[in-house]
Amino acid sequence: KGEYLVRLRGERDDPAAFRDIVVYTDPAGDEVKLSDVARITDAFQDAVVIGRFNGKPSVMLLLSKNRTGDTIDVSDAVNAAINEFQKRLPPSLHVGTFADTSVFVENRLMTLLRQGTQALVLVLATLCLFLTLRMAFFTALGIPVSFLGGVMILGLLGYTMNMITMFAFIMVLGLVVDDAIVITENCFRLIEKGIKPKAAAVIGARQMLWPVVAAVATTVAAFLPLMFMTGRMGKFTSIIPVTVTVVLCFSLFECLLILPSHIADWTPSDYHERLASRRERKGPGFFPRFLDFYERVLAFVLRWRYPFVFAMFLLFALSVTYAWYCIPLRFAKDFEGDQFMVNIECSTQYKLEDTLKVAAKVEDIILSLPDNELKGFSTTIGVFADDPYAYRFGSNLAQFYVDLKPLDGRRTTTEIIEDVRRKVNRIEELTKAKVFTLHKNPGGKDVEVFVSGPDYAVLREIARAGRKFLERQPGAKDVQDDFTPGKRELIVTLLDKGRSLGFDNMRLATQLRTAYSGVEVARIRPAEDDYPVLVRFDTSIRDFRDSLEKIWLIAPSGKRVRLTDVARIQEQQGIRTLRRRNGKRTITVSADVNSKEGNATLITEALIAHLKKLVAERWPGEGYSIIPGGQEKELKESMLSLAKLAVVALLLILVILTALFKSLAKPLIIMSPIPLTLIGVVIGHVVHGSDLVILSMMGAVALAGVVVNDSILLVDFINAARRAGESPWKAALAAGRIRMRPVILTTVTTICGLSSLAFFATGQTAFLSPMAITIVWGIAFATFITLLVVPCLYLIYSDVRKLLGKDPATEFPMEDLDAIIEEVERSGSLLK
Repeated sequence: KGEYLVRLRGERDDPAAFRDIVVYTDPAGDEVKLSDVARITDAFQDAVVIGRFNGKPSVMLLLSKNRTGDTIDVSDAVNAAINEFQKRLPPSLHVGTFADTSVFVENRLMTLLRQGTQALVLVLATLCLFLTLRMAFFTALGIPVSFLGGVMILGLLGYTMNMITMFAFIMVLGLVVDDAIVITENCFRLIEKGIKPKAAAVIGARQMLWPVVAAVATTVAAFLPLMFMTGRMGKFTSIIPVTVTVVLCFSLFECLLILPSHIADWTPSDYHERLASRRERKGPGFFPRFLDFYERVLAFVLRWRYPFVFAMFLLFALSVTYAWYCIPLRFAKDFEGDQFMVNIECSTQYKLEDTLKVAAKVEDIILSLPDNELKGFSTTIGVFADDPYAYRFGSNLAQFYVDLKPLDGRRTTTEIIEDVRRKVNRIEELTKAKVFTLHKNPGGKDVEVFVSGPDYAVLREIARAGRKFLERQPGAKDVQDDFTPGKRELIVTLLDKGRSLGFDNMRLATQLRTAYSGVEVARIRPAEDDYPVLVRFDTSIRDFRDSLEKIWLIAPSGKRVRLTDVARIQEQQGIRTLRRRNGKRTITVSADVNSKEGNATLITEALIAHLKKLVAERWPGEGYSIIPGGQEKELKESMLSLAKLAVVALLLILVILTALFKSLAKPLIIMSPIPLTLIGVVIGHVVHGSDLVILSMMGAVALAGVVVNDSILLVDFINAARRAGESPWKAALAAGRIRMRPVILTTVTTICGLSSLAFFATGQTAFLSPMAITIVWGIAFATFITLLVVPCLYLIYSDVRKLLGKDPATEFPMEDLDAIIEEVERSGSLLK
């Protein structure tokens, strides 16, 4: 009694045991075993992808970090584990790495840290040149305070330290000391006049309180709207306005509360006497003589203010006209990395083994690169990526990822790519080949146009015309479209005779699938593994097209019949992939452009015009459309978004200035340098031979908030002098003389902070140089405008009030002069 389990043992764990399975026994008792009618092999599953490393077979493992991981730390840990694992392997096996993105991150950080250090040294040297070492030290103390505060807040907001973040810190390095310079210089000026350091710290900070607050507010007002810029570039650079805003807010806190305390507590009470003694020993120096020269120039310009202002706005119009017609506009500046990729396509009939033979020729080309250029490369056969988010699978595809050694004594990456492209294009078996760098810019393909419509035959003809057009354009490389014919197909159609024998489509498809793809009949489990057992035709049959016509089928009655007796076989060309855009069939025509030979934006516009004309002539009204993509699409979207944000920034700046000066005319005078700085921007791009890009335009918008800072201080001091009873002429001269030193200082420190990126950017940091070029040249020209044009415009404003019958003296009613107004300097030679 009780329960028992009944188990029948029939599983075979050894593939060899299948040989003895009896598949048929005749009436005489003779047995037919499986090994008599089939070949049993223990093999791997049919390969879908083949991996190779440095031209040898390999197995590739892809590692990705999570959001909280540090790229460099993860890479170091992986390399340490690999080195340890290599020690346990036989000499014939090797473990290596490729596509290590930590190299990119580390190179970018080291480059930007080096440039940031250079910028910091230049800023400190500039402060020492115009101020004393003590005052320069007080001013520079705000840099670490502001940066530490910025890093802390950015970390709390979830941002990470990357190339764009580092660029934002370098860019704000020259701006972060501007407010501190203004207050330090004002306190220093008061100390030079004999006021004790503590009183000078209080008066100087109080005197500059609202102008400094307004200056920081206008800078933030120009940068912050860029946070809402749409498109890829907007997402790519959104950290810049956040970083600038956070750091400037900490800078404002430091210069208003901490800096005056440093000046008051750490400046000797007899500092004025020490300065006077030093001047007696060394003489007046360069700056006083330069100040006198500026004063004479300003007086001359003020006398001829109308022709001078007219000439400046005429120069502005000429500069904008020149930029419109002579400086190309494109999405972003390319930069060279140490990696590139080769994508190849063979005939769609190629098997993996066939593509492997062609890939070996490409590997030989890559291996022929000199040792000082090639670091290593990987080969993937059966799949490639057109971009990081679009993978394609196929037995006729292969991709090569090439790592180059650092750019030190080797050819440039562009030269190497051109060399490899020229040799790869000579391989006859290739139907398509593309050699491209991984790090051009985030805008997508240089040239990309979508051809949409109802009929693929027409789309292919339009795409063919587009390719021919691009091949004639200077600088266009790797011209291709994404239409790929599929493999040849054998279409099997069931005949009436087959239906009369009991066949239907399901039965016919099942038997064909079993013959060529195989059917799983069992699974064996040796040890802890689990393997399927497939029954299918031998490769000697499956590899030949004619075998399909000789195949035998089993009818429902058990009768054997040939496939050709019950079905019709037709051969046709298949379509590999159907791509649609907005519900319409689409073929994409694309190309890369060498920026030294051609302009991607101009080529794209010409291609669109050419194809639209072709469609209008041959297929009018039939539903075919030509739609820009890639960098052209991103450029238009970014420019439209940037134009809207520029208007928002200017309105915010106007509101801030109107609230400060309680006037509409004076804010307009202060904002007058904004359009005129475009003269400097155009000159800068011409000097550098750089095209205008989105980052240039973003820099121009941000520049609007920076250039008004000096104008604010200048107009504020003119107002103070007018309240003290001076005429408009003398007030303009006095304000120019008083504010010339801080204006020069803030300009030079900003230029020094960005000079390394603007003038010496190489490699990947060159991508960011257009924004630095815009700010450096724009603010340099803004200094000239502020010191000369703004006083002229103020006098013109006074002239207009006279013409309107308003007495200028009533603009500033006399009142008791407090400590701030009493400090308006009257020591200039013209005021004496």
